Amino acid sequence: MFLLLGHEPLSSADSGPPCKVPRYSNLTMADHFTVTRHLRDLSNEDLIGVGEALGLYYPHLRKMNPLLEELVAAWLNREDNVQSASGDPSWASLSKALRDIGQSGTADKIAKVWS
Repeated sequence: MFLLLGHEPLSSADSGPPCKVPRYSNLTMADHFTVTRHLRDLSNEDLIGVGEALGLYYPHLRKMNPLLEELVAAWLNREDNVQSASGDPSWASLSKALRDIGQSGTADKIAKVWS
């Protein structure tokens, strides 16, 4: 496997082919699948909490279906109050939001792969 400088694949424990995402840059819609894979085990309640911590408005979150995919897309597209609440979408801002709602285990997994 070839790696570009500053890129890291997901661990082999994850299903599917490895994805390469810049470790230190802001995330974009091109990273939607990879972000979604990291959050797929969270409950809807936790997803709403993460969305709010990232700056998405609760009424907007309630209308999302499927919640996970639309939440990630809204965050990556900087909708609602994302820029002011959590800054540019990044692994660091996602990890902080996860820690803020008590999901340190998921935040630690992300930090292990992407920091």
